[in-house]
Amino acid sequence: MTVTSELEPTIDLFRFRNTTFDSGTYIFVSEQERDTIIDNPDLNQIFELEGEQEDGSINPAFTASANPGEGLSPLYRFQSNITPGNYLFVGEQERQNIDTNFAEEFNEEGLAFYVYQAGSDRGAEFTRFQNQNRPGTYLFAGEAESANIRANFPNFLEEGVAFEAL
Repeated sequence: MTVTSELEPTIDLFRFRNTTFDSGTYIFVSEQERDTIIDNPDLNQIFELEGEQEDGSINPAFTASANPGEGLSPLYRFQSNITPGNYLFVGEQERQNIDTNFAEEFNEEGLAFYVYQAGSDRGAEFTRFQNQNRPGTYLFAGEAESANIRANFPNFLEEGVAFEAL
C-alpha cells in the first residue's frame, strides 16, 4: 500500500466518542467543528475528543480531501433519529438507499469529505463495524484498532473496508 497525500486541500478529521453510550458511537469532524464542540458546554459534556497528547496537541483520526479529485469518492454524513448523537458516513449508493428506505431512521446532514474507495490501495484502510448491542450504530477504525475490535469485541460485526484515508 502506498499512502499518498498529493491532493489539496486536505482536511484533518478528528474523532469524538459519544459518552452517552457505553461504546461504539462516534463522529468524525473537521478542525472547525472540533473546536465548536470543545467550546460548547452542551456538546463537550456529551462528546469526548480522542487523540489528545500529553503535550496538548491533538492527533487527527485521519486525513481526507475537502474537494473531489481523481480516484476519490464522496462520503455523506447522517445522524440517527433513533439514537441521537450517533453518526453514519456512507458513499453515494448507500446514501440513496438510506434516503429512499430509511429516511425516518437517519437524517442526512450532507457531504462530509472525499476519500479513496475501498480496495484502491492508495491510502490507509478504515473498516466499518456495526455495534450489535446498539443496532444502527457504526464504528470506523484503522488497521490497529480493527485488529483489536476483532480480537476483543465480538459484539461488533465487521462489514468490511469502508474507505481508504489519504
